[in-house]
Amino acid sequence: MPLRDHTEVPYSLPGNMQALHSRWPTKAMDYLNELLPMRYRMLPTSHLGRFYELDIATVNRLSQDTDESGIGSSATSRGTALLSMPQPTLTLEYSEPKFPVYEVKVMEIATQRIVAVIEFASPGNKDRAETRAEFAAKCAHFYKNRVCVSIIDVAIEHKFNLYSDTLDLLWHEDPAFSGKRVPQYAATIIARENDDSWVHRIETWAYPLTSGQSLPKIPIILSDTESVMLDLEITYEQSMRSLRMDPYLPGAQ
Repeated sequence: MPLRDHTEVPYSLPGNMQALHSRWPTKAMDYLNELLPMRYRMLPTSHLGRFYELDIATVNRLSQDTDESGIGSSATSRGTALLSMPQPTLTLEYSEPKFPVYEVKVMEIATQRIVAVIEFASPGNKDRAETRAEFAAKCAHFYKNRVCVSIIDVAIEHKFNLYSDTLDLLWHEDPAFSGKRVPQYAATIIARENDDSWVHRIETWAYPLTSGQSLPKIPIILSDTESVMLDLEITYEQSMRSLRMDPYLPGAQ
């Protein structure tokens, strides 16, 4: 079965895209668990926004008052003089952006090292310039640390390409898109070391996606000698069936 048109009913109904992004990483994890060597394990992550809220009023009060340890005052209860902190030259209140995360990480058990990350881009990752920039920076952080990063993006509400945004940080674009920033795609990025320690090689596999067409298999690179293929078609279909998102029309065969 092909990629559905998620701009049309019933796939565009409220909550359906969020449900797909919650289910698809789980199906991908189950699929890869059958392929991964036993020295790797999967770590799914899913959350809709910031991890915590910062109580600015409490922070401001603590910065102005003396705490129980005496830090910030001129003397302790024993009379020992302490160095007073100088006033900062600039104070900013920073709010953590609401950054939805739907991802699966592959970890090497012995070293506890993350070797691959699969990111399922959601509408919330594409709706604002700051969230798009943060997503691209996150992906760049992974591949610069020799972590294979894959991006699966079927969120068509916003006509942006987060994979291309990530490559912009390298001042390159992928010829697979023929100069067009298609909003639906799947891609894998890996940085490899060359003999020259000052030069590194980036390899990418990119596949534009189109509603009505089948989804591809994408490589998940575990090491220089190990890799597996994630079948997006199978895991997407499993997700759609488990969510019962396809309509059951009268008279349908």
